[in-house]
Amino acid sequence: MSIPSNPPASSPARRRQTIVATTIGNGLEFFDFTVYGFLALVIGKLFFPTFNSYGQLLLTVASFGVGFIMRPLGGIVIGAYADRAGRKKAMTLTIFLMALGCALIAFTPTYASIGVAAPIVIVLARLIQGFSAGGEVGASTTLLVEHATPANRGYMASWQFASQGLGVLMGAVVVGVLTTALSAESMQSWGWRVPFVIGMLIAPVGIYIRRHLEESLHISPAEAAAPRESSLKIVCTQHGKTVWPPSSRWWAAPRRPTWSRSTCRPMRCASSGSRPRWRCSARRSPASSLSLSRPSWASCPTWWAASR
Repeated sequence: MSIPSNPPASSPARRRQTIVATTIGNGLEFFDFTVYGFLALVIGKLFFPTFNSYGQLLLTVASFGVGFIMRPLGGIVIGAYADRAGRKKAMTLTIFLMALGCALIAFTPTYASIGVAAPIVIVLARLIQGFSAGGEVGASTTLLVEHATPANRGYMASWQFASQGLGVLMGAVVVGVLTTALSAESMQSWGWRVPFVIGMLIAPVGIYIRRHLEESLHISPAEAAAPRESSLKIVCTQHGKTVWPPSSRWWAAPRRPTWSRSTCRPMRCASSGSRPRWRCSARRSPASSLSLSRPSWASCPTWWAASR
């Protein structure tokens, strides 16, 4: 499969539509993904009641964290799917999976009703949400960049990260309003489920909006009929050194910078009294593949000071 290196940029109206649709969908994704963390104390009491308060909080945070474990896998799998089926289909799939995870959390009985099965279902839902969030980032960013012109690619891509913050803000506001408006008993009884129901019900809106997006992946009929090489295989075989830093043995490089005689300049500092300070900048070490481009402040090496 070959993708045009310079796909035709869409019109300004199309770009605005792409920004709105992607921002709404991505914001909903991260609303669903992060609202769980704002309800950690309540969820811990309901799904991990056999532990003390510290254990409940730790287990709730751990179940929140398993979603991050699945994000790289979701990015790889759904990213490969987006290269075959298109960005729109991949983004519709991610929002459906996120809604599924929300539904599982919203309607799962607590530990008091079904026992240990309750936290197992919660962990499963978090795995699904993490898988979805990982695929959403890559597909949505690619869609935004492919609709951009060479002059505004950074601006278009920035909306992906901005929508993440919007989703987190929405989750915090919803949970804050519920906590203020409801009593502690109501919050533990049914109030904590409301944000997940909201995320589940809004998902069809995001799916509808995304289905009306303009697809940015253009494949000719001949390319579609030809055998396609796996995107994951291409990344690993042709771009392995870029993707996998260990291939460059970065951990073996010495971290201590070397100092060039020509880069040290004397400068007296009021805070150091009469003793001069030296402004030195690091240069590339012959034994290292790293270089430090930012200048740092240090006393000039003794051997050079003596040579002066």
